[in-house]
Amino acid sequence: NEWIAAPAGTQGVTPKIYSEIESLSDADFVDAYFSWCWYANKGLPLKHHDSLRYNRVRKEIRRRHIDLNDQKCLHAFGCGQRLWAASVLLLVHDLYGNVDSIRKIKYDADNLDGFGIKVIDWEKLRAGADLTHNDFRVDKSSPTSVIRTVRNATRRFRIVALSSDRERLFLHYHSSKTWRKDRVVNLQLPALPSSNSVTVHTKDIIAQASGNQWYGTAKSIRISRLLLLGLKRGLVAIQEAASHSSLRTSKVYANK
Repeated sequence: NEWIAAPAGTQGVTPKIYSEIESLSDADFVDAYFSWCWYANKGLPLKHHDSLRYNRVRKEIRRRHIDLNDQKCLHAFGCGQRLWAASVLLLVHDLYGNVDSIRKIKYDADNLDGFGIKVIDWEKLRAGADLTHNDFRVDKSSPTSVIRTVRNATRRFRIVALSSDRERLFLHYHSSKTWRKDRVVNLQLPALPSSNSVTVHTKDIIAQASGNQWYGTAKSIRISRLLLLGLKRGLVAIQEAASHSSLRTSKVYANK
């Protein structure tokens, strides 16, 4: 902390402090940096807008020839883009949910009803309807388990996230150098992943999971699931799963 937080100039990093940094092995240096990010920097990796501290750490990483960036830090903390992208896919698959509705699902979407049954509530945005799913599964990839895992992984993000996004389950610490208009000037904060980010990263997850043998998006996963349901059980099953207001909409999905 003394090394990272030291001011610039002659009163900055002393030879004694830096010699202690140099004496660390690469593995110990990375562990120390991860610990500093988690405990002293609100669980966030350093970004380029924090130029003094960011450049100091970056120069040391380069000197050591360590392959380390902010995304690898987030993966180490358990809340990187692979986690939320895979989780979006799982929820779209199991809930038959519209991708944008799942993207904006709230962090407290899982509850217990009066009979002790796990219930997931979310909003179908375009229709303005509230949807409910009873989760009877007990495995680690059940919708309830997915929500709890992501909520736990992003708990530090939620403290410092954009106030407009803190109630959302999915929070991403963007690596882009561009800032959203509602961000404080020169400050990057965890925020809801954009629709484009969801498309890009879920495509990557699907490609990786299939050994680059199959390509698709979260939207195509939903369409395929609804089509399979229709082939097995008919249009009414599609209407019920997708919460369509009419069979005409369900028929469109079946014809895809």
